[in-house]
Amino acid sequence: NQSEVPSLSVDGTKLVYTEAIRQGEPADVKVYDVASKTSFTVAGVKTRWAAYFDKNGKILFCDSDTGVIKSMDADGSNIATFASPEATYMFDIFYVSPDREKIIAVEYRNLTYDYYTGHLERLVLFSSNGARLGATPEYLGEWNHLTWKEDSSRFFYYFHIFNVEG
Repeated sequence: NQSEVPSLSVDGTKLVYTEAIRQGEPADVKVYDVASKTSFTVAGVKTRWAAYFDKNGKILFCDSDTGVIKSMDADGSNIATFASPEATYMFDIFYVSPDREKIIAVEYRNLTYDYYTGHLERLVLFSSNGARLGATPEYLGEWNHLTWKEDSSRFFYYFHIFNVEG
């Protein structure tokens, strides 16, 4: 199965992770209870990428149908919109900073049916309450290998793949 790196809750009692049968397909969100060594799949929730615990114990995930970043309680209840993309865009992947104060997300749009010539992406920075702090210009191509510097939430690293035709 295709799984992403799990996220540990602030109190250390739960892990959240995603699991898909095949790469590129929407993934289930699973919650593992450390004390009981049991896990469950959150019913009705499919995500595009990983899921993370925020600083308040909520799970953040990108809804696979709408491209909206949502939050929910650790038991899968109280699902709400955390951040919506701007019109004509969708969110794809996102990461939470080590101090859980910032979120960086990939916002994309397709101008044509050809992924390689009409797929535009930009990075968007959010505060931990979902307020949009800023965005990069959009580029043809895709952002990849996004990560925060391990010892700081002030430094963010990324790798950008440019799509070139011909």
